[in-house]
Amino acid sequence: MRPSLFDFLKLRARLFGATFVLLSLFATEGALALNVCLYARATNKPTSGHSFVTIENSQHQVIESYGFWPPDINPESLYINFPYDTPARIIEQVWGIEARRQTMPESRICQDVQNHTLSQIRAFVKNYPARYGRYKYLTNNCTHFAVRVYNAVTGDKIPAAATPWEVKSSIKRVYNAKVRSYSEYRRLK
Repeated sequence: MRPSLFDFLKLRARLFGATFVLLSLFATEGALALNVCLYARATNKPTSGHSFVTIENSQHQVIESYGFWPPDINPESLYINFPYDTPARIIEQVWGIEARRQTMPESRICQDVQNHTLSQIRAFVKNYPARYGRYKYLTNNCTHFAVRVYNAVTGDKIPAAATPWEVKSSIKRVYNAKVRSYSEYRRLK
């Protein structure tokens, strides 16, 4: 079924609105209250899924997203604002409820960041491949990337993990303990 002109215009208006929000946020970068969020999508299969990081404002609107991918998807491995590095709630807003149903279950943990600007975070992310190398399934995959970026920028201590499923387990421990960070969870133990 071919989308109607009305559907096309609605999507274009949504994208224009999102672009306007992003541009206005970048214009006031120094004044932003930033949240860094670690996302993990996975089924119950230990090796399935994807992990990525977002930078969000205080209303949890995504400013930027960062993901790490195999060379067959991106030869440079690193992606900034790649559509698949998007929280499920935004997938639903842009592409509808059916698109969200097709994504894997998602967990996230966010921390306020006050000692880094968006430019500093972006510079750290862009330098990641030079520091850790390109994507390698067993030793430097999307989960390694997301956990390293999240921990470096927030100061939290999510354990090193090789799969999104492991990250989801760590995030679940934080929420079950009713604390805000993995560091707080470890202090309880």
